[in-house]
Amino acid sequence: MNKLPVTLSLFLLSTLSAFAGIKIKGANGTEIEFVALFDAKPAGLVALVSPDSSAITIPWAKIDLAALKTAQPEINKAYEKAVATQKDQPLGMGIADGMLSLGQLPDALKQAVKDPYYWPYSNYSYQTVYTDSEGKSITRTYTTNTTARYPTGYVYTNAPYVILKQMRDVQDDSEKKRLFDRFKNGGYGSYGLTTMVERIDYVLGRIPPEKMFPRQAKEIVLIQSSLKFKKTVEDMMTATSLTADHQSTIKTYFALIGIN
Repeated sequence: MNKLPVTLSLFLLSTLSAFAGIKIKGANGTEIEFVALFDAKPAGLVALVSPDSSAITIPWAKIDLAALKTAQPEINKAYEKAVATQKDQPLGMGIADGMLSLGQLPDALKQAVKDPYYWPYSNYSYQTVYTDSEGKSITRTYTTNTTARYPTGYVYTNAPYVILKQMRDVQDDSEKKRLFDRFKNGGYGSYGLTTMVERIDYVLGRIPPEKMFPRQAKEIVLIQSSLKFKKTVEDMMTATSLTADHQSTIKTYFALIGIN
């Protein structure tokens, strides 16, 4: 079983000490207090009764929707959108604030890979070491800023996932070598790879503890595949050539998180 990170444990303790609970009135007139609300799903509300319990999905038919509209307008808005679009709507209320429900995990990992510069911090600095044409090792320092970044969805040619996609699909040996050299030397694919790897770590660190949100088979596969992909990318940074195992791992993981 996965252990809860110390930082998340402290966060839960501090949140609980100051948290009064979220009250929802049931269709039978009984009011129940929840410590967390994760998502509004088309089928119901994903909630947590206590920190020691597991998340449950409460069908909307079991909730007094008229009372919800008046007493909890934010939750009601998410309910209406979930039913209208047939898509989960994140809530993150109570001790779920700052956490990812497992339903949000695929999209969050996809964004981490495709758009690693979207960080929850105002600035983030990292370094890239590359070899110039004379064989000298040069270190460059970069700083990202959430107010001065590429627009969401913009794809630029130096994006890590762009070169990883090319490396995933390449078959010609000479082209493999060319792409891998550019990947290793910082001027192309490895530009931002450190950020991408750290962003995947950040996303995985926001998953609720297993006791609170039991893993289904698909989530277990996704988490394990994310760790394998991260390790593969890290290994590629020091490898001497692109291997079939590298390509297979990239192909499998991209398919899993929805990158064509």
